Amino acid sequence: MKPNVFVASVVIAVLAAAPARAGDCEIVGGMLMTNINAIAGVTNLGPVAGDLQGSVAATIKGQDSKGNFLVQHYWVTTSGETILLKEAVLTPVATSDPNVVAVLWGNYSSDILGGTGKFKNATGKLEYFGIAGFDGAFVGMQADPTRILSDQMSRLTDALAALGEAQVARLRGSRAAR
Repeated sequence: MKPNVFVASVVIAVLAAAPARAGDCEIVGGMLMTNINAIAGVTNLGPVAGDLQGSVAATIKGQDSKGNFLVQHYWVTTSGETILLKEAVLTPVATSDPNVVAVLWGNYSSDILGGTGKFKNATGKLEYFGIAGFDGAFVGMQADPTRILSDQMSRLTDALAALGEAQVARLRGSRAAR
């Protein structure tokens, strides 16, 4: 029996966020993972690790005429500050599994509209990449039945985190060269 509530989006976020003072823009990075449709069948919810650690919720508001997902994010850091974000557009890329989409670099981002605390006047952009699965158990179905799902998720998370860290290093390096 497939679980229909657990898992399924593992997304690395590489984020370019500007704190409250103009000219203080900094490149930040991290990883987030949400349970798809965890709240009322439309809102994803999960933890965020990294520079903006805390939790994120994302409500899928619908799809546009091109099939892109319209997503509203709600971000709270562990210190209780919020980051307000404009509705994002996620351009999915189909995979061989109709319940799993790839989220390529450049196909998903959120504009920062401010927030509370140090994010009060923040502007910038959060950019994401990774995978999203809508069947609730896509990782478990692809794994060897003798393997533990949490071990497989850990490997996947580590691999995506490494990709994200490489992207952050590249962005930080190109910014330092300016």
